[in-house]
Amino acid sequence: MLKKENPHHCWISRMSSSEGEQVPEERKDGAQVQDNRPFTLVHKTIKKTVNGVTSVKQVTEKVFMDGTREKVKDQEFGDMKEKMRKEMEEECRFEKLKDGSKTNGDLEQEGRKNTGKGSSSDVGTKSAGSKEKQANSGSDSSSDEDKESESNEDDKFAKKSLEEHNKFRRKHGVPPLTLNKEMCMYSQEWAEYLIAENRFQHRTDHKYGENIFTSWSSRPKKPDPKVPVQSWYDEIKKYQFGSEPQSSGTGHFTQVVWKESSELGVGVASKDGRVIVVANYNPPGNFMGKFSRNVPAPL
Repeated sequence: MLKKENPHHCWISRMSSSEGEQVPEERKDGAQVQDNRPFTLVHKTIKKTVNGVTSVKQVTEKVFMDGTREKVKDQEFGDMKEKMRKEMEEECRFEKLKDGSKTNGDLEQEGRKNTGKGSSSDVGTKSAGSKEKQANSGSDSSSDEDKESESNEDDKFAKKSLEEHNKFRRKHGVPPLTLNKEMCMYSQEWAEYLIAENRFQHRTDHKYGENIFTSWSSRPKKPDPKVPVQSWYDEIKKYQFGSEPQSSGTGHFTQVVWKESSELGVGVASKDGRVIVVANYNPPGNFMGKFSRNVPAPL
């Protein structure tokens, strides 16, 4: 009887880029000026087990277009996120002013004008109260609509992710996955937890197979379902078919095409330019001793 092992994973995330075309220059005193070249920000969570002792190390790097790499310190990464947050707040303020939205100062001035009209201030107060109730009612309705819209977007993301999974599974001649709503809720719950806590890790008590993906961009945009699945499948380049894996660098790929997996759950969450995608698989894949018959080579 085969001993059941924990699913085999490689925790690698990518990818986001920043705008800019400048190449760093040298000052007369020989010091380098600020490097504004475009780059991809890569987060890696590396898990190693040596002599039964498991260690986890997190590394963040800038990968430039010419292939050079530069490690990012925790403080620098925090500064990047803070700068992006301020830029987003500034853009929001600009949009409100452009749309004619009133600031707190505008409302205070209007209040002083109404008070200066004597008896009309009572009418103004009642009217303001009535408007406030209407605004609150409208706000509740708007909030419900926003939640429904987000739910619809998540559903579309999950369906598109399913299509991408099955596209790659067809290449290997394995049965397609089907989307499981309960599993999607399970995946969504974990994605929202990770984005809220600013973490990137697998569930410690997971009952399904699991792939996770993260990206960060200074120019936030709608998450693309193709990107995570493609990044997981790209690990095929390092996989040796017909044998058990000797390293943890192909676990995402093998789970995507694992023959015995039949159901898929997908969750996505985003905040401050960061995106988290969680995919769960049932039955789970990546069991030692079963790779040869569950991960066939492309047809």
